[in-house]
Amino acid sequence: MAEQEAWTADEVLAYLAEKGKPISRVTWHSYVSRKQAPAADPALKVGRTPRWRPDHIREWQESRPGQGGPNQPRGPRRHTPTQLGRDMVE
Repeated sequence: MAEQEAWTADEVLAYLAEKGKPISRVTWHSYVSRKQAPAADPALKVGRTPRWRPDHIREWQESRPGQGGPNQPRGPRRHTPTQLGRDMVE
């Protein structure tokens, strides 16, 4: 990707995909709105198109936690299958 003064959302998404951590456009905008990703720089806005500083995106990408895999627990379960059966018998 050619070095630019500022990146559009599409360029940010292309960079993340290139680094092996792709996300969808909806996810990107959700992260930005919840302040989980860098805010667009108002001084770099072109018309109504927000733009981000590449160095801010690189820093953010490097600090992102790894994504949970399908075999990693996502939180406590309310009941295990054996507990569920016991609850019904008792």
